[in-house]
This record gives sequence, structure tokens and C-alpha cells, in this order.
Amino acid sequence: MTWQVPVLCQHCNDNYGIPFRHFQAGVVFHCPSCSGSFVPTSSLCKAVKDSFEQFYGGRRRKREAYERKRAREQAEFEKKQSSELAAFKESLHQMAEERKPAGKLVRPKGLAAMFT
Repeated sequence: MTWQVPVLCQHCNDNYGIPFRHFQAGVVFHCPSCSGSFVPTSSLCKAVKDSFEQFYGGRRRKREAYERKRAREQAEFEKKQSSELAAFKESLHQMAEERKPAGKLVRPKGLAAMFT
């Protein structure tokens, strides 16, 4: 709604902008330089409106497609990370099961236990 519709003054050939929300058929606009009047026709207003809707509609569709793609990639990434973490934890657990620590503590028994 803050976009400006560019207008070329037919009297002084100066460029000026009209806010899109005010650009309607039958409304009289005046050039800020020479105070010349400009009245847009309904066909001109329809063409400007269609142009804005086509531009923003395309942008919105592209943005929504991008956000869907990004969300899908994010979910795939998180799924892959969690599966890698689970595999890493499993490999650590398996390593702990397979490898026995050197010098396992064994309490001396019998006569040797008296001298420790």
C-alpha cells in the first residue's frame, strides 16, 4: 500500500508519484511542479491494479514455495541428524560392550588378601 504509481505530467514532463491506494478512476491529481491536473481512466486503473496483483501474486507464490521447500529440508536435516546421533550412541555402547578395560579390579582372595 505504500507503493507509488509513477505519473508523467503532460504539461511539464515532470515525473511524480501517486500512492497506489489513492489511484482510482475519476480522482483528480495535480502535478506538484506545475499544478497540472491528471485524471486516470478506469482502463488505466484496471491495468495498474492488474499489474500490481500479478507482480505480488507471483512473489507470494514463489515465497510460499520457498518456505515449503525450506521446511521440508529442515525436517530432513533434523531427521538425518537424529539418526546419526542414535547410530553414534549405539556404536559407543557397542564399543563399551566389546572392549574390556585393562587391569580389571579383582579382589585378592585367600592368604594374599591379608597383606594388602
